[in-house]
Amino acid sequence: MKKVSIFVFPFLVLGMVSCGNLSSAAVSSPFVSSGGSAQEATGLASIVAKRAFPYDGGKSENALLSASGLSPDCAFTEGNLVRLLKAAFSSFMPPKTGQRNYIGHPGYAVSPKATTKEVESALEWLSPYGLYHEFSDEAAEVSVDDVERILSRFYQYFGTNAKDDFATASQYGFYFGDPDDDGHTCEDIYGKANIVNERLMHKTIEDTARAYAVDSSNPHADSYKQALDFLEGEVDYSFLAEPGVAEEITGLSSPSSLTDWVAATGKMFADYGVSPFFSSPTFVIRGSYEEAVSCEPGVFDVSESDLNDGTVVSSLRGTYETAFGSLGFSSAKSTLLADSLLSFARRQKSYYVGEYAQFAKRYCDLYDASTSQDLYEGFGLALSLSDVAGASGLSNADLGHLICTNEGLCLSSGKAIAEAGMDELGALGLYTFYRANRTTLSYKKGQRWLDGAFEYLVKWPLATDFLASEACASNVALAKRVLSALESSFVSRSENSPWLSEGGAEAIADKLSGLTFYLYSAYPDGAPFDYSSVVSPISQRLSKDLGTVRNATWRLSLNDIESEMSPARAYMRSIDPFLANAFYMPVFNSVTITLGFLFAYGGDFASFSDEALFASLGIVTGHEMTHGYDKNGSHYDKDGRYLGAETTIFGEADQKTFAMKQNEISALYEGYECLPDTRAATKGSLTITEDMADIGGLGLVEGIVATIDGFDYKEFYRDFSYNFADKETLASYLTYNIDDVHPYGRARVNRLLSNSGKFAETFALEASDAMYVAPEDRVALW
Repeated sequence: MKKVSIFVFPFLVLGMVSCGNLSSAAVSSPFVSSGGSAQEATGLASIVAKRAFPYDGGKSENALLSASGLSPDCAFTEGNLVRLLKAAFSSFMPPKTGQRNYIGHPGYAVSPKATTKEVESALEWLSPYGLYHEFSDEAAEVSVDDVERILSRFYQYFGTNAKDDFATASQYGFYFGDPDDDGHTCEDIYGKANIVNERLMHKTIEDTARAYAVDSSNPHADSYKQALDFLEGEVDYSFLAEPGVAEEITGLSSPSSLTDWVAATGKMFADYGVSPFFSSPTFVIRGSYEEAVSCEPGVFDVSESDLNDGTVVSSLRGTYETAFGSLGFSSAKSTLLADSLLSFARRQKSYYVGEYAQFAKRYCDLYDASTSQDLYEGFGLALSLSDVAGASGLSNADLGHLICTNEGLCLSSGKAIAEAGMDELGALGLYTFYRANRTTLSYKKGQRWLDGAFEYLVKWPLATDFLASEACASNVALAKRVLSALESSFVSRSENSPWLSEGGAEAIADKLSGLTFYLYSAYPDGAPFDYSSVVSPISQRLSKDLGTVRNATWRLSLNDIESEMSPARAYMRSIDPFLANAFYMPVFNSVTITLGFLFAYGGDFASFSDEALFASLGIVTGHEMTHGYDKNGSHYDKDGRYLGAETTIFGEADQKTFAMKQNEISALYEGYECLPDTRAATKGSLTITEDMADIGGLGLVEGIVATIDGFDYKEFYRDFSYNFADKETLASYLTYNIDDVHPYGRARVNRLLSNSGKFAETFALEASDAMYVAPEDRVALW
């Protein structure tokens, strides 16, 4: 593997280009459409045999007929087609693992008109692969064009050659579990190059914790050892048997007064980090970029639930009954508690859609320290937030930093609590207690504990220790070199842009000068965030240990505000350090690369080849950097100030051309099929900002790697494609397609790479190739 050499080369400028829109029909397959109607064909079985031969092992027409039980003159019907498709492909299709397990429909409701067992069997086999959804009637006629359209999905699903469909072709062996040219398998590739590989991140966390557990010099070694024992099921631990827990549950279930209940739920916050009044810490930016606040109230959120819908109510009741049963209550008592909770929910919902509807989804202070007035008192509620805060171990000064993002929900919750009966308050407190402890409730000796809970238990000391390690320092240094190279590439490309004016190029350079990077949970100067104040040894009460960490994160956030730490820094440190993510924030003009992102790649970019490094950290960081200059980010200046809906940093000289570029990129992605299902087509107007950032990130990286001797572009583009190997259900794709701003599936890889002149050169694309776009039709951005 070649070692990284990015810090010694100059920068060349390569034009970043794009292509016109290609429909899914342009993806070539090993057959040629004969067109026409059913009557022009020589027979349905012969058509399927001819078209399916590349991927069904070369089965003959007679073999298909024999396997399907059909005759040579079988009619062109949907029922006969699905039977032949099963006969052609069932012995070839790989096991439904990985991508193939997740991508299909979770089930298929066979039409009442599918009356024969043979047709039902074929549909039940086809549907999980997500390859045939049009079935309506086994007697419905199909044409040759219908057959070819459906079979084209098989070819897209299996993979055509790289010149026609790079995303699918490069992942063909990946999906089938075959090793690639370097011997990498599906598991290896996910470990090597998948952007958010949660499984690898958990493994990296666990492996790092094991290393620290045997390091006698590590101050948290005992904590890691105990956490690992919990993880492996080596501890005889029963949550409900913990000293004092039974009494705590009893106290929550039978309050004698509202005052006693507030005190009990305050103790819940102190012990477990959550209560019906408070939830996990978050930051909300409002007004100007200079304002940031720390926490929101933890209300019982039924604002989106339709409590007049019998199905919804039944589902909620079942959820509540299960929760209370987990706390040791009988079935009858659990039902009573569930009904009490539903009664409270109806009261709260009534206030939310009635008396406080006008306050829904607004940002507001819960407590005005200057006047000693809190939100509840201001609206005539008897329940005092000051009393709640005091019972929870918070001060009025703490309250001064709290904000709710949904004022109507907060007020309606407060009024519902103030007017609730003791049975309703008991049910609400118990349910919140269950939500805080449902992970530990399920723990049994001999069972491996959930990785997510283990991660939560060790991530604060682990973040502290890893951020001080040599491994982290070397990765930060490497990332800074990548960032510096990206900035230089951006300046050079903008100065040589075919469409930007000199003033536009200067605007890019000026905004870049104010860009801040938060690398792996560290400040811009490289100093790690201080998580030490939330690190505490694990005691015998695991549930309270988790609560201690949650509570400590609140205090850390509040202390950041009180100490007048910059809002940007306070916000960045409030983020879960092991959230695997990277993002740009226009109000701070900052790019954040989280520690979880590094751990999701195994915790060490320094060992990567140049190709793997730039296909992961390089492109992702370049993507986030260029978000500052996309359709939305361009409206903020280098200090994060919003310039207005009609004004961008480029000014009038480039504004018209910039708008034209946006339209061209939107058209580039519009309607492109991200899966073998036309309902999952990309919406270019929705994904425009992510598309622009993808184009920008790839362009900056191509400008850098052009100066690396012996750089393997084929490996680079393959690694990039592996980054977007998808593991989602088809239902998820269709849901995301409604409002998610990211392009999905084949669209994200193919549309971007067909943009690139270097990609076309690398794979010697010709005009007959589906991935080819003529140079004059490509859209240059940066």
